[in-house]
Amino acid sequence: MQSASKSKAISLIALYGILTFFGPINKLMAQFPKEETQPPQLKKVVQLNKTEQLKKSAAEKTSSKKTASDLEKKLNELDNLYVPIHWSDYITGLAIGGYDPLSYFISQKSEAGEERFQYLWHGVTWQFASEANLLAFKRTPSVYAPRYAGYDAYAISKGLLSEGLPSIWVIEAGKLYLFHNQVNRYLWQENQRKLSKKIEEKWQELSLDIPRFKVF
Repeated sequence: MQSASKSKAISLIALYGILTFFGPINKLMAQFPKEETQPPQLKKVVQLNKTEQLKKSAAEKTSSKKTASDLEKKLNELDNLYVPIHWSDYITGLAIGGYDPLSYFISQKSEAGEERFQYLWHGVTWQFASEANLLAFKRTPSVYAPRYAGYDAYAISKGLLSEGLPSIWVIEAGKLYLFHNQVNRYLWQENQRKLSKKIEEKWQELSLDIPRFKVF
């Protein structure tokens, strides 16, 4: 009987100890917000909303890329319609100072054209040394006209527009290039491969500052 009483007393003491220990912890845990559980149907709705948002975001990005592509296409079309006018002499108004662009290919030297052999192309008057040269230019003007509207190719690589002098020139890969001075021509010839991409990029920017002629 006494042993049973002791066992019961020990059990009560142990229970009291447990309650005393866990009581503060329960109070502390009560301070934190309980995680709300969502019904399965509500979870599905939330997931569907997230999916729709992702689809919408992807569609907006695609639309943005398409708009940029359309704009670039329109700019390219305009670039084909409006071409930079070749530099012309301030006094005479003649393209590349009145020199015959075919003379570089035929005579391998720069020759001044004559007033009686003139032709209007891309908004500026070109002059030729002979009627034969004039007729050849009429057939394929883009073949004989100097690159970059007659501006110095090396200067363009440096972000500058400098008129190429008719007396300082070079023909490379069937194209005529004019230069503002001998140093620029030398530097271009020595670094042509390295500069080619840079020149094209800079020309796209610089050519916007040049008056343009509408090609019909």
